[in-house]
Amino acid sequence: MVTTHLQQMIAALEREHALLRAALDAAAAREQEARANTQAAREERTLLLQMLQDMHHRYDRLLEAPRSAPSPRPSPEREPPVSRTAAPPGDPRGEMRRRIVALLQ
Repeated sequence: MVTTHLQQMIAALEREHALLRAALDAAAAREQEARANTQAAREERTLLLQMLQDMHHRYDRLLEAPRSAPSPRPSPEREPPVSRTAAPPGDPRGEMRRRIVALLQ
């Protein structure tokens, strides 16, 4: 009887030990995954900062670059041709289209 009771306690303790080991292994895996995610986030942040610095340098170089001469503007007395699909009167897009077409010509 005592032997059976001791064997049952040993079996229960072995099950508990197995459960605790599994929980510890799962916690270790989560910790490892968290470390990997943290490292990946650091690397991504470093890459994004480098990209930002590169773009900043490009914009600085563009600002420092000599500007080309402005393109000649159409004379105000020359009216741009009206397209066949003119906007209805009072449509602000029609005026904008005329200005864009004049600029492109």
